[in-house]
Amino acid sequence: MLASEAVAKQLERMHDAVKKGAFHISHTQQFRVTENDKVVFVKMWEVWSNHTHRRERRMYLVSKTKDDTGKVVWRCTCPDFEVNGKWMPCKHILYVQQV
Repeated sequence: MLASEAVAKQLERMHDAVKKGAFHISHTQQFRVTENDKVVFVKMWEVWSNHTHRRERRMYLVSKTKDDTGKVVWRCTCPDFEVNGKWMPCKHILYVQQV
């Protein structure tokens, strides 16, 4: 599967979850952090999800920051991002980007 096809599939899964009302952002916060004498801004979202086969809702943290080159870096605490995050965003990141 091509990377663009994989991202398209993730977008489809995210839109499906939104239609079902499976995602909810409960809290957003921005932090100012000093790393190696540099000020870094980190924005975080608490995303509640009940889109998977699990019965209970899960809360994942989605964050957005910039690296040393100024490139925007997205992260999520969900299992999908831990496995595939180097290649494509998870549906929680896609959801936050479209809200």
